[in-house]
Amino acid sequence: MHVLLALALSASPALVVGTVDDGHVVSRRVVFLHESQHTAIALAVIEPDGRCFGGSDEYLRETRCAVAPDDARRSVRWMLVVPIASDYDNVARCGDASWRGCHDPIRYREEELTALRGRFEFDATDDPRLSSPGTHRLVARLRWHGETLAFPASATEEADNASAGDLLEIVVRHGDGYVGYLTELLGVPFALGPVWMPGAGHQTDLRLAADCVALVVYGRRRMGEAVPYAAPPMLRNRLEFVGSAPALMSEVGTVADVGEVKPGDVLHFGFQTAVLSRDFPPIGRLDAGDLARSFTADASDRRAPPPGNGSGSQSLRAAASPRRRACRPSPSRAAAFAPRPPPSASSPRPRVPAAN
Repeated sequence: MHVLLALALSASPALVVGTVDDGHVVSRRVVFLHESQHTAIALAVIEPDGRCFGGSDEYLRETRCAVAPDDARRSVRWMLVVPIASDYDNVARCGDASWRGCHDPIRYREEELTALRGRFEFDATDDPRLSSPGTHRLVARLRWHGETLAFPASATEEADNASAGDLLEIVVRHGDGYVGYLTELLGVPFALGPVWMPGAGHQTDLRLAADCVALVVYGRRRMGEAVPYAAPPMLRNRLEFVGSAPALMSEVGTVADVGEVKPGDVLHFGFQTAVLSRDFPPIGRLDAGDLARSFTADASDRRAPPPGNGSGSQSLRAAASPRRRACRPSPSRAAAFAPRPPPSASSPRPRVPAAN
């Protein structure tokens, strides 16, 4: 499959990241893939008169693209747009204005994918960063008759908070289950209290920003469930109680028994949430070797190594480390919950297993 994003013709040349599948254009800005899935990404230049130029003989709609000049092909640059990790805080910056889409601007930096230099077309697996789980934003640029063209056009000079939502997204997940969809948020920056963007959508649905509870909700929404984003205490009302303990860690450093847990269960620490991603032996019991996904300002993915590695307890403890007001744990309580079936369900929905 070739990916080709179509743009309307304009009064000046336009750079198109477009998709061709069996000779037909498929217009999409976001490309959803499984881990290591092969997908070809291609560029084309559209002149105002409708002529099309690409890296090889191909069709854009019904127009056959000629091969672009050598100097244009040599000038192609693919840039990976990486969010700069910081303590973004929509609540502190905007207060009550957050409902109007006010948010703490995310800062980005660009890293050239040097292996793709000069290429009008590449496969997503050509760079390991693009085929690994997470959201990968790209901007493409080239020189065309002395002019710099970019996709998107708003990122001709440098991608920023204003253009981030227009960039090409390669979104990779590890499996189709609930836990698998959560891996799409790897690389997405933490922002306290992600907001709805007028005319665009929720920051987390757009994979622009997330916090601990938005992570939990995102996976259900990606599975087609109408689950609204909510604060951690409100989230408890939509979950089925599994078990709890006075604290996650005992005084001797072992993990508390919070009942029989399964991958996909939500770990709730008052104002911090995480999702049990992988359950290592002993199966069904939370322990220091298990893998849990969380979202805090300093990390979006909390991985505990398999049993036998002495750092395992540190990893789980880090998932519940004190952090800011909306995503911090209650030191006096730890609990586990299973997803509650939607109200319209006629029978209980099984808890979502971990993706293979």
